[in-house]
Amino acid sequence: MRRSVAVMVICGCLTLGAAGQDHSWKADPVPRHAIKFSPFHLLNFYPTIQMSYETRIKNRFTLQVEGGYIVRRSVYRYDSEFLDKRGLKAKLEPRYYFGLKGEKSFYYGALELYVNAVNFDRQDSRVECFDLECTRTFRRDYTYEMRYREHGLAAKSGFISYFSQFFVDINAGLIVRNIRYYEPAWLEPEVLAGEFFPGLKTPFEQDRLAMSPALGLRIGYRFR
Repeated sequence: MRRSVAVMVICGCLTLGAAGQDHSWKADPVPRHAIKFSPFHLLNFYPTIQMSYETRIKNRFTLQVEGGYIVRRSVYRYDSEFLDKRGLKAKLEPRYYFGLKGEKSFYYGALELYVNAVNFDRQDSRVECFDLECTRTFRRDYTYEMRYREHGLAAKSGFISYFSQFFVDINAGLIVRNIRYYEPAWLEPEVLAGEFFPGLKTPFEQDRLAMSPALGLRIGYRFR
């Protein structure tokens, strides 16, 4: 009798487990809860450890929130123009899924709102006037803080492809960017250009409204 009861319990557990597995991405493609990591943000000019969380709002609608912490480093070993980078990146992205049941890949459309707030230190040498008539000049070294601010809106389409509970999230689209740079108000303009290659700063530091392609790849895990 005890053995029969034990067998029935084991069979019941296996049945519940199988039922639980059926309620997965195969039967329900839209993520209820998922976390993601964006590896290519580490290769950005302002490299970040970028993580996101996606949750279902209703039916095929989801909301994704994302944040990135900037890794403090210079792009080049001897770079003196972008030192001690620090700041945050944040994104908010509503999505709608078009995928069909029984597939491994599911397509979606999305709008992305984002903001980047980055500060970095700059070491510069400038030629300035010694007197009012500027008959004599001298070179002065500066270390000062620059502020880079960017916010924008992107329209994207993409797809997620499942490998069990893990998946790859790839998207592409078009983004409108509002870019602003701020330097200290006390910084006086130089008399002569102090750069050997003027105009070749990376990135191009000019306040502007720009349109550019948006690309993204994230590796994620979906919770049951």
